[in-house]
Amino acid sequence: MPSRSFQELRGRTIILDLSQTAVTLHQLGNVAHRVNGAGATNIRAVVILESKMPGLNCRCGHRISFGTIPCSDQWLFISDTAFDSFSGQVDAERVFLAMQSFLKCPVCARLWLFWNGFKHPAQEYMPAEVSVDPGPKQA
Repeated sequence: MPSRSFQELRGRTIILDLSQTAVTLHQLGNVAHRVNGAGATNIRAVVILESKMPGLNCRCGHRISFGTIPCSDQWLFISDTAFDSFSGQVDAERVFLAMQSFLKCPVCARLWLFWNGFKHPAQEYMPAEVSVDPGPKQA
């Protein structure tokens, strides 16, 4: 069957973007079959976009995405000794490459440190409770 252009399919195509969800193609099953089975016989194609932004599922249930630039949940850090190895005018790319990254969950404030880059698992750090409300003062 010859491929159809998007213009030819417009109006008869469903496009599902899974890139910002945790839903997988396997979980969806045969979408076209179910849509047509529900009486939408005019639908001829279902296009599913699966590319997911890089991200990490925090223990609190929030998905921290870090594929956008700039990323408000990604932080860069460098050790004092590594920073001291630079002097005078430096190439920003060299400094960037010497840095390590961590993600901060905006929901629970956990830190996920990537000591060895994003291709290796992150190490989780959870903040200790800083203050505890003792309740009303007793006289």
